[in-house]
Amino acid sequence: MKAMTKYQLEHFKDKVKSKFAPMIEEADLSLRKIVADMTESAEKKLSDKIGATEIIKDLLDAEAEHIKAMKKARTFFTKNITAEQKQNLDYKFRKDEKLGFESGYHTTRISAEDCKEQIRSWAQKLAEREAEKTPIGKKKVKLLKLKEDAISDVMESGTPDSLAIALDQVSKKIGLNWDQDLKALPSVN
Repeated sequence: MKAMTKYQLEHFKDKVKSKFAPMIEEADLSLRKIVADMTESAEKKLSDKIGATEIIKDLLDAEAEHIKAMKKARTFFTKNITAEQKQNLDYKFRKDEKLGFESGYHTTRISAEDCKEQIRSWAQKLAEREAEKTPIGKKKVKLLKLKEDAISDVMESGTPDSLAIALDQVSKKIGLNWDQDLKALPSVN
């Protein structure tokens, strides 16, 4: 009984991955809409449940007031000033053509949008866990488990013959044969 080489093991692992990949991809694609819909419905509920809705509202109100105050200050410091005063303006008051007046905005500030994005991220994680409980989610989890089992069979096998038998048994669980004979290609005239 001859043990398999490292290259044979790698070949079988790659073959297992390629057999399972289309079915796992299909399950992933089917789950995307489910996760997106669940995320959307979970955002508001989660935000309300953890008390973030009120904080985000307060931030939005504060941002609106802050923008109003910045516009007032910008008008005060940039309108009806002399050329000399204009040259000596701090960079925060100079208008950047690409970025507008916000070019000096410090990036470590937390905005209401930052909070909403964090809530969305958390809601998406919750939705992904819940989506695993749907029929297509259960199918994906099962496919991933079978793929993991097949790779374990590859790594634990002694000979190519015993491995082929083990992989054929795993493949049948997903409706495939491990070594399928190819039919002859039709001739092209």
